[in-house]
Amino acid sequence: MEVNNSQPVNPPEIPAQPQPVQPPVNNRKVFFPIILGGIVLLLVVGGGAYYLGTQQNNNSPTTNPLVTPEPTATDQTSPSVNPTSNVNQPTQKPTASNKTVIVPSNWKQFTATDTDFGVKTTISMPPGYSFRFTGSEFTIQNDSDATELWDYSSSVYRDNDGVLKNHYDGSSRRAWYEKRLSERQSTDKIISVKEIPLNSFTYLELTVQTPSYDDHGVVSGTKNGMHYVYVQNNILHMITPVSNKAYTSAAQIPNNIEPILASLSSVQTK
Repeated sequence: MEVNNSQPVNPPEIPAQPQPVQPPVNNRKVFFPIILGGIVLLLVVGGGAYYLGTQQNNNSPTTNPLVTPEPTATDQTSPSVNPTSNVNQPTQKPTASNKTVIVPSNWKQFTATDTDFGVKTTISMPPGYSFRFTGSEFTIQNDSDATELWDYSSSVYRDNDGVLKNHYDGSSRRAWYEKRLSERQSTDKIISVKEIPLNSFTYLELTVQTPSYDDHGVVSGTKNGMHYVYVQNNILHMITPVSNKAYTSAAQIPNNIEPILASLSSVQTK
């Protein structure tokens, strides 16, 4: 009989885990207050920094809103105004022009005086035409047969009370002339107005509608004629058609109106 002499096998030993070293009780009593003090210190420092930051933000100047700067004088453009674009209010101030009008050398100069109104007018006419005072009115006409006849008048006259004065006050020439037509109880109607340069001044060319009459003096319709208004020596001068030929394209005064007006000189004698 065999005898089993083998020794029992013991399991391998597991190394012991190192145990944390516990500080002595007396040291732990000192360590805990140190930790607590550090935490308190962090809270105090952090809170103070936050408080100081908040105070700094609150005391900082308020940011102003963005303001767009006003444009400088060079950026501002004044609106352009064209005085002659409004037919009802033509320009009254002299307008400089490069257009120079001279009186032809072969024209004849005439001087006529209205002793009642105290107006002395000098004006030049093209060959074949004359300017005269008839005793009641100034006329422009062709000398051959007087078929082309125009009336000349000024703003110097007596009012309803018999007072003699220059009635032109420097206002709108168009408005003044329209008022003058109304005062004379005229049925003439202004259709259009052109302001035309004449040397250093301007004159108005007005298209005026007026009644036309038949051979019996009965109104048969209307016709358009050219009226001319010019200011010289602060006196407003008017040249208007009278005869039938003056209303037609055969009339010569409209073709010569600028030298006529350029030659005009008028003064008050009383």
